[in-house]
Amino acid sequence: MGHLNDLAVEIVVMTMLNVGIRDIVHFSQTCSRYRELVISTKVLRRSRESDKFDIPFGTTLETIDGETLFKAALETLAFQSRLSFSDRLVPRRWEFIQYDQNTPRSRVLAICDNVLLYFTTNGLHLVILTHQNQQKTISVTESETFIGYADMTKIGNSVILAFLASSESPSRQLRLHVKEISLEQDTFGNQIMRINSVIHGLSESFFKAELLLRDDHVCVLGTWGATHGASRGTLFFVCNWRKNKAKSFVLCDSTETGRSWSTSFPAWADFIPDRNSVIFQHNTVFFDDPKIIITEIMIPGDQEMYSLDTSPIPEPGRMAFKSSSFVCFNDYTKSYEWLLCPRVVRIDESGDAVLDVFAREPSANSDSDSGSDDCTTPDGIPGTVHRFTLRCPQSPSPKSEFEATSIVLSPSSELRSETSAFVHLYPDQLVGNGHLSVEGLVLLAQEPHSLSKPRWVNISVPKEIIDEYRWRDMGKFYFDVARGSLLMICRDGIFCVQY
Repeated sequence: MGHLNDLAVEIVVMTMLNVGIRDIVHFSQTCSRYRELVISTKVLRRSRESDKFDIPFGTTLETIDGETLFKAALETLAFQSRLSFSDRLVPRRWEFIQYDQNTPRSRVLAICDNVLLYFTTNGLHLVILTHQNQQKTISVTESETFIGYADMTKIGNSVILAFLASSESPSRQLRLHVKEISLEQDTFGNQIMRINSVIHGLSESFFKAELLLRDDHVCVLGTWGATHGASRGTLFFVCNWRKNKAKSFVLCDSTETGRSWSTSFPAWADFIPDRNSVIFQHNTVFFDDPKIIITEIMIPGDQEMYSLDTSPIPEPGRMAFKSSSFVCFNDYTKSYEWLLCPRVVRIDESGDAVLDVFAREPSANSDSDSGSDDCTTPDGIPGTVHRFTLRCPQSPSPKSEFEATSIVLSPSSELRSETSAFVHLYPDQLVGNGHLSVEGLVLLAQEPHSLSKPRWVNISVPKEIIDEYRWRDMGKFYFDVARGSLLMICRDGIFCVQY
């Protein structure tokens, strides 16, 4: 009988590239030979979850040494275990990064891999947090050009920033800007304008939009037909910023989904993991509408796109799409509200898109500002949340399916305090602080691609921070699941708490 030790190294490495961090680490712990194999090969660098590693500033997955990367994988796995099995996350250490004189002190728009995007009266700025309790600032744009929609990602030692800007055209059509900003030591702050193109049909006069950035693609879904009297619809614009190519469509619904929803813009939009497509929820006219409508749009290939150097730029074509409609609530005696922030998008074994969305039965017992996603029982702890697992089949013939689960969230005993309410955090999402005197944080713990029920985990904040700073001064919170860290952004600087 053959043994694993008899397999060629190449076969072992190919096998490990198809599993997650947990399996790779467990494999490396079986013997010293396999530990050395994991460290010396590209198994960790090319694993499915390599983007979750917290590696030192200035290094990439290609340049970091194997031993340091292996330690980062162990740290990532240890935090994932704490998140999966603990009811309460306790801080291990924390530090305060005080703003220097060059750091902007205004609205934070996005955070990615310890890079923060700020919008100030002087335009867009990047603030990079290093591992030495330091910060570096890069000025990106002038204030008069930015409209309000931006996204960014980190690829290697570069930040890719996409944002919508105003134009000088009489029609006030918006422009998409995509910049590549270097974080390399020798070229730090150098900027290359990759895309600077008008999006036909998307105007400043009336629009709402979702802007998504992943790898080489930028997608914009927004209001089409902004002029007075024109019929409005949803514009889908996608471009490959590396190849300077794009394509745009006006979406036309080809199914009988009813007219209780708006065609102008989505309520939210996401890329589908491991698939070249975008999924979005249609914006409903009524926030408590029991019907939820989901649409998946395939991103066209580069051969189907036109060059952005083409003059004139082609007008958007029309694209028919099939929506999946789900009537989730049958109890019309209660009021429900869709929660837009907590959601999980994944692909199942059959290739269908599976989506977890959440709704709540709102409680009036809350000291938060209106519009926040706080949901509490009279005791001040999270209450009943309705979770819907929606299956959107890839082929048009099978019927869409959904599974509903009502979850009475029961936090650990640590949450049952005199605190009147909690700030709800969602993994890798920027959350505003709508409370003046609340000192409680809870994180929605659910691993991506998991069918397990979500639960709230108590996030302990260091007592020194609570004693020294007013809670109302904490403007934004961001929980970085890859690093197991919480960023608390206040007027004077940023608290970085490691769990």
